[in-house]
Amino acid sequence: MIKGIQGPVSLVETIENASIAIEKRRVHLLGEIGLSADTKLVLTQARIDPGSTPARLARGTRFPAKRIEQLTAELLTAGLLERRNHPTRPGIYELHVNSLGVSALESAELVEVQLELWVKSRLDDPSVISALSQIFR
Repeated sequence: MIKGIQGPVSLVETIENASIAIEKRRVHLLGEIGLSADTKLVLTQARIDPGSTPARLARGTRFPAKRIEQLTAELLTAGLLERRNHPTRPGIYELHVNSLGVSALESAELVEVQLELWVKSRLDDPSVISALSQIFR
């Protein structure tokens, strides 16, 4: 059983409810370190693909260009990304994760560890963890 779920509900409803609770908790924990799920994704993509242009970030994250513009502005303002001129194409700029951005991503990794521990603490029976792991491989 999952702690906090009252009354008989279907397994699918239980899994859906758990998924919603996990995502709410993730949003809360990321918010505590100054990130949203979207800014974390853009920052992660920029770290994977250093020197990305906004267009490349949009393709990599599948966000619309306008949303990338908003998110990169947030990350630039927060000092987590740096904008540099493209070395051979005037008027084009690249985005690079700086040391503060790397620290933010490291903190986000710790959030995922906290989230994992939180989920495990919500399960009554350790065998449930094993069973869920097997089902969703």
